[in-house]
Amino acid sequence: MISPETASEWLKSGKAILVDVREPAEYQEERIKGSFLYPVSSLDIPAILDESKGKPVIFSCAKGPRAMNVWQIFTQQTGREAYCVEGSILGWKAAGLPTQKPLSTNLSRTDRQIMLIAGTVVLGSSLLAAFVSPGWIWVSATAGALMLLAGICGICLMKRFLTGVNACER
Repeated sequence: MISPETASEWLKSGKAILVDVREPAEYQEERIKGSFLYPVSSLDIPAILDESKGKPVIFSCAKGPRAMNVWQIFTQQTGREAYCVEGSILGWKAAGLPTQKPLSTNLSRTDRQIMLIAGTVVLGSSLLAAFVSPGWIWVSATAGALMLLAGICGICLMKRFLTGVNACER
């Protein structure tokens, strides 16, 4: 076993690699930055050896049991230096170390809908200004000004409107 803090130091310095043995869907939801995915369901020890380039291998999963099983198989078959992160990704997070999540999971449905509406208004009115009538540029300018105001003040009128009518929560 290796503490999350030591594992983090080793990863940053390039002393070791981290192999995440969870399944792809779990890995996509959240992962430790710089980790390599080798799911336990399709374990490929020769590929892990190639990836490690002679460095120690640190294994991680969600809580620890899968990583421990893979660690045991790996060390028995290869005799190579290997460790498991104490508590795996949960231990990593409990130690206050950062993880990566896809951007889309960090946004609410309302925020995504606002971005889609604002983008459509700006693009549509810009196209109308270019090909139909220059007067349409004011719609684009107004939408841009409102989004700028929302960024500066932290008050988004479109979000207040959408959440007020529950348009995004159906």
